[in-house]
Amino acid sequence: MGGIPVLNDSQLTALRRVVGTNQKLNLTVTPQGKSRKLPTYSDDDQPEYDGPFALSYNGETDKIDVKAGFLNRNGEWKTVPDKSVSPETGYICVVTELDDNGDWSDPEIEILDEPDEQSYPIGYCEVTGSGDDKGVTFSSFRVPVAIIVVAGNCEDQS
Repeated sequence: MGGIPVLNDSQLTALRRVVGTNQKLNLTVTPQGKSRKLPTYSDDDQPEYDGPFALSYNGETDKIDVKAGFLNRNGEWKTVPDKSVSPETGYICVVTELDDNGDWSDPEIEILDEPDEQSYPIGYCEVTGSGDDKGVTFSSFRVPVAIIVVAGNCEDQS
């Protein structure tokens, strides 16, 4: 009693449909026999977020799926494509870099140790343990638009 129940794949699929996966997730994956331990959620009363940069965990691929979203970088609007990332501990960020010629890189989703002036955090992920004891916890910051403003010191431009 008090343990985490083990569910089969069809039960897990049904659970994902009912509960959603955009809240904090603690999942322990047990690869033996295709069984997985039940994900547990916090903030149960919170409605599922399905907007820009919504996060969900795909137990079949062991990836965090990030929905497409919007980026405003120095006043230029871009769409950031959806992406699946392998879970690791760090901030889930929209990253775009301005090079020395003033050209921007294509925006991407990456997990970083810390956000910086050319990355905007949209969530956080923590991975504990490995194998049978692996746990993935993530939270979405519910960001509709990532905003990056990069400016230089005019005195440095001479």
